[in-house]
Amino acid sequence: MVWKMHRKIGQLLSEIVPLSTHDLEDILQEQKTTRQRFGDAALSLGMVQPEHVWQAWVRQIQSECTEIDLDELGVDTQTIDRLPGSIENQYRVIPVRQTEGRMVIACAASLDEISKQQIQNRLPKHEVIFVLARPGQVEHLLSSQFANQSAHAA
Repeated sequence: MVWKMHRKIGQLLSEIVPLSTHDLEDILQEQKTTRQRFGDAALSLGMVQPEHVWQAWVRQIQSECTEIDLDELGVDTQTIDRLPGSIENQYRVIPVRQTEGRMVIACAASLDEISKQQIQNRLPKHEVIFVLARPGQVEHLLSSQFANQSAHAA
């Protein structure tokens, strides 16, 4: 599981897109058959758009997230370039996803409000959503990212 949540993605999607009980049953059957995540099954059936799944995911992590698994979730490589490496290194954070004026940033440890505000100030056009990554994942990504940048500079 990528995150530990109480509200299911199907509930949140139903708040964004009108899904009937029958639609939800079809999605659950597709999910069971294909072993896809709920949002992916709903996408494959054409019942939702990618932005709907994104909105539901953001609502989910904003309200209840305790931890995300970056190995399973992945990091959008285009998003990494949106935050200066000095900020990533100083605060031990890494951008994970961005869309619709929002950016999700994974943290190695909980940040205080001052640190969050300083990062937010560097991204004035985005609403920043902070999530906690599993232990060691941000550090691993930061060390590989800086190693790759050094190799390209050589």
